[in-house]
Amino acid sequence: MPRSDLRTARSVIPAVVVLGAMLALGIEPPRSARDDSAYLAAVYQAITDIPYRIGGWIGVDVEAQAPAIRLLRPNKLLQRSYMTSDGASAFSLLFIHCSDARDMQGHYPPVCYPAHGWTIVDSVRTDCALGQSAVPCVVYRCSAVHNGEELRMTILNFFAVPSHAQALAADMSAVNTAAASTSRSGLGAAQVQLIVPRDAQPAELVRLMQQIGPAIEPAVWRVIHGVAIRDN
Repeated sequence: MPRSDLRTARSVIPAVVVLGAMLALGIEPPRSARDDSAYLAAVYQAITDIPYRIGGWIGVDVEAQAPAIRLLRPNKLLQRSYMTSDGASAFSLLFIHCSDARDMQGHYPPVCYPAHGWTIVDSVRTDCALGQSAVPCVVYRCSAVHNGEELRMTILNFFAVPSHAQALAADMSAVNTAAASTSRSGLGAAQVQLIVPRDAQPAELVRLMQQIGPAIEPAVWRVIHGVAIRDN
């Protein structure tokens, strides 16, 4: 495979891997009977509207595996590989919104990546910028061996839920709170990942998020503020 094609392939591998891991680990919980169709439609559209061109990055959608779609039953799953025009740099964006917050439980890097052969070398809790807001996130550095070759990738991960209190979180805490609330469980939860197919320092992912943040900010805020929430 030419080096440029190899770079392209590696840029989409992590997002494909995480969905495969989600498929392997998922448990199908009962669904909420609420009718939140207007909210879910608004979130769906906001994620769909994330642009293919972000600054100097050009995006190409990566098709999600049908079994993963059936299991996760996401309201919207965006899986996209972005590259610079010269192919020298690449990252993957994974933005998932599940219409039931309980579907997100267990589907995050400390669980799904190791289940698919990746070792988390280290993780750093930090903040990244989303507009004027500081978003708590975790940067995971991972390694794996594939066909005798060592692969590396680095992931910036955070969650968003519709809440007036803890709307953004670096781990599953906000999702678990939403899942336990009868007033919010039917409104779902979102997970955002930025993935680079190599070893990178957390500060580099934070800088990447500064570039990408304005493009995904409307979708994140739609998840949080799409409807008025009455907390239990």
